[in-house]
Amino acid sequence: MEKNEFKFKLKQYGLTKIKFAKLSGENYHTVLGWGRVHPKDKNKNISFPKWIDSWLENYQKAQMYDMINNSIAKEVSQIIKIENINLNTK
Repeated sequence: MEKNEFKFKLKQYGLTKIKFAKLSGENYHTVLGWGRVHPKDKNKNISFPKWIDSWLENYQKAQMYDMINNSIAKEVSQIIKIENINLNTK
């Protein structure tokens, strides 16, 4: 992963580097270092861990699941309220 791709994906998923660090358990300063020039070898960049792509993909899926789950819960709650009203009026 490249630095610009990481920034794009964070923005796409509504994450900041701070929030990503907290959610993933990474040290914030470690996250900041990814993609930067390596201090001991100016010809290399500090690489991004390989797990980031799958982590972000799973984060996106979890967000979608939560959104769907919340929508269903609201619908069920409304149905139960309507059923309770119908039962009380009989």
